[in-house]
Amino acid sequence: MAKYESAINKYRETIQLVGGLIALESGFPDPPPKTDESAVMALRGGAIVLLSATFERFLKDLGEEQSARLRGTRKAIKLSQLPDRIKVHSIFASLKQSMDGPRYGVKTEKKDRIPDIVDKCRLIGSDFIDSEVFSSTGGNPNSDAVKVIFNNLDVDDPFAKIKTGFETLWGKAVAQNFIKEKLDEIISKRHVIAHTADVMTISRSDINDHKKFMECLVGALYDHLNAHIGSIVDRI
Repeated sequence: MAKYESAINKYRETIQLVGGLIALESGFPDPPPKTDESAVMALRGGAIVLLSATFERFLKDLGEEQSARLRGTRKAIKLSQLPDRIKVHSIFASLKQSMDGPRYGVKTEKKDRIPDIVDKCRLIGSDFIDSEVFSSTGGNPNSDAVKVIFNNLDVDDPFAKIKTGFETLWGKAVAQNFIKEKLDEIISKRHVIAHTADVMTISRSDINDHKKFMECLVGALYDHLNAHIGSIVDRI
């Protein structure tokens, strides 16, 4: 089974930014003296924000990359051949996105959206998946965003499905809800930092633990979805 590794390879590149901040932070005493406290807190806060950003970028890349496989490489794969949930999301989200217009940036009038609507209709009429609509996180890469992307690609209960793979990477067994709750904890910390600049409760061990968790989560999510999409392609 072929692997489509661009999403995870991009993640491995960007997560090095977090590693760079951690390396800088580790050069200070822990706890830091008063004179260095601001620098240490800034580095820890920046690491958490980047952890969230790199994970969100990975989720978007993963959804688009894996759904694009469902258009086929060696042979053309028709949308009508795919599971119902994938078909429904591709068609409805594609039309909605084109009719709503750009989510960010300059507002457009309805007449300005017509070319994109026509293009999407042609894509649907040609019986092909629209991979662009499988990458939305809603700007909040928490457990709900993971569920939405995986559900739209016909994966139920993704955190249960990846548990064994995650435990292998993590190095020990975890509670049933550990993965979901840990992800939401990290993303919640990111929101607090971004909106209040409160970093005082984040320790050095937290940063290292959160980075390891994210790397294990990314690996488990990637492996499962890659295998799942591969099995769909193989059945067609």
